[in-house]
Amino acid sequence: MKKQIQMIAIIGMLLLLSQNIFSAVTLRDVSKNDWFFPYISSIGKYVEGYSDGTLRPSNNVTVAEFIALVVRTNDLQSEETKGFVRIPYLQTALDNGLILPHEFLGFSKDITRGEIATILARTPNIKHKLEIPKDKMRFKDELPKESENSINLMNDNAISTGYSDNTFRAAQKATRAEALVMLKRTNDKSRTVSVSPISLNVYLDEDNVLLVKMLLQNGKEEMIQFNYGGVNGIYSLSKIENGSTNAFNIGTDFIGPYIMTSDSNSENTGRFTGGWHGSNGNGTGGETGRSKTVTINLDGYNINKNEWVSGDELIINVCNEIKGNNSTNYILDESVTYTVTNQMIDIDVLGTAKEDLTIHKYYGLQTQNAIWNTIEYKNSSKNNIYQYTDSKTSSEYTLRDFNGYYLRVTLNEGGLGNYQYKEEDLAKCFSLEYGKTYFNLVNGKDLDLNKGQNFNWTGSCFFGYE
Repeated sequence: MKKQIQMIAIIGMLLLLSQNIFSAVTLRDVSKNDWFFPYISSIGKYVEGYSDGTLRPSNNVTVAEFIALVVRTNDLQSEETKGFVRIPYLQTALDNGLILPHEFLGFSKDITRGEIATILARTPNIKHKLEIPKDKMRFKDELPKESENSINLMNDNAISTGYSDNTFRAAQKATRAEALVMLKRTNDKSRTVSVSPISLNVYLDEDNVLLVKMLLQNGKEEMIQFNYGGVNGIYSLSKIENGSTNAFNIGTDFIGPYIMTSDSNSENTGRFTGGWHGSNGNGTGGETGRSKTVTINLDGYNINKNEWVSGDELIINVCNEIKGNNSTNYILDESVTYTVTNQMIDIDVLGTAKEDLTIHKYYGLQTQNAIWNTIEYKNSSKNNIYQYTDSKTSSEYTLRDFNGYYLRVTLNEGGLGNYQYKEEDLAKCFSLEYGKTYFNLVNGKDLDLNKGQNFNWTGSCFFGYE
């Protein structure tokens, strides 16, 4: 009788706590750009948020909440008990061997990464007999004996490859986002799902050449490269290679140069500076810009050089200085942040005047289109990439090749993305006959900045297959 009372009390507490479990409704603190978004969006029917419409992805998750999620996503509840409040998650977990009697001292405590591994290793989706290479990486931090085998199974099944420094951190409390991602990856292993359990594979060499591999919907890899380039040595996206085995070195601006002058004199040569443009106004001559600093981290940690590492979110911040075409001084600080997640590059540019200046023309985000065959502005038909086309209404276009690979480029609203410095009759977006596409961020109306004033714009590139 005493054991029955204890079990009833535990089940009651578990049911109370499970009412916080993440929700399938729209969650106002979750963005499609969050690294974990693809995982929660695909198991949304099992996911509940808080009553205020938030997920709180950085919060910890309790043992009770996680057990309830595992039971739900594995459809272990019987037909008689299906519903929300009536599901005895704990008893179901015990009956199916997901947890053991007396394994947890309390169910309201925050669950650790090691405890998550222990529970997930008991699900039917985990393969226990795998041919593992002898040189397979093992986590370098000491693992608890009670969960060591389970953690290694997570690694072998590509459920969790740990952090970029090759540690697992078993005793660390799991966040709600981490719990969802590990659970989704576990469930994917029992289905034919062409989604990579590892978002990114990254390699950084001694010269800061950065290789990033991501997996597309068809299971093939897309590889992008960041490197210093051009007469200015600006650090930027430098190479794209898709699953068609097409590859090309970009060899031109990805973040555009400026026709920009210092207000210290009235001369304007009309030449672009920054990006790939030297003092001759093209790719030759002396430098008109430079990358002062480049910082790179993966999931919040510095990357070890000369070895492949895996993670979910790669952040590259480049701080550049740009000269005016009438001055030998660097008159603009340009901060470019690339946030790379699987299939996506988000771009955030902040320019700050080092002295009074005027920007006469600036395109911002642009692409060289040689690897694709057609361009399609949003809500328009496809066109050949080597002809003039434009759109006065669209801030998004898609480049496609004949094999199904595509790149979708978007300039977001806000900042220069509102086109307040564009002459009214000009297109928002246009392509020229030599196969490049631009946005008219500043064209027809000068952007005047006093020392210390700044501008900003954001955009994105999405690599896909259909």
